[in-house]
Amino acid sequence: MILAAHSGRADVVAKLLAAGADPDYAAGNGDTPLIAAASRGHADVTKQLLEAGASIDRLGSHRRTALMAAASAGHQDVVDSLLAAGANRRLRSESGVNAAQLAKAAGHAEIAERIESHSAGWLPWK
Repeated sequence: MILAAHSGRADVVAKLLAAGADPDYAAGNGDTPLIAAASRGHADVTKQLLEAGASIDRLGSHRRTALMAAASAGHQDVVDSLLAAGANRRLRSESGVNAAQLAKAAGHAEIAERIESHSAGWLPWK
């Protein structure tokens, strides 16, 4: 499931979920299919996993969440869908930084602003 999510194989993810696969199955490092899909910008797979009940704020490798993975990789559409689904923007990674800080550090200032403004209930360019 993790490999399919990481590769963006929505068709395979759908089949695995239909067969009863656990959407929260974690790899040895703690990463889940949701974290894998979010880190690669696979919005369709991210949506599938959320609809299947994947834990949105589950901590993976280095105590990073799917929101942190998407933010640091610059995947705005995935960040938006995770925020809309209720991702906790205040969680901190193993190094003590949150999703907005990770986005800023990776050069994604607009995504960082979007994450920060989400808690205020508004998005400046919508």
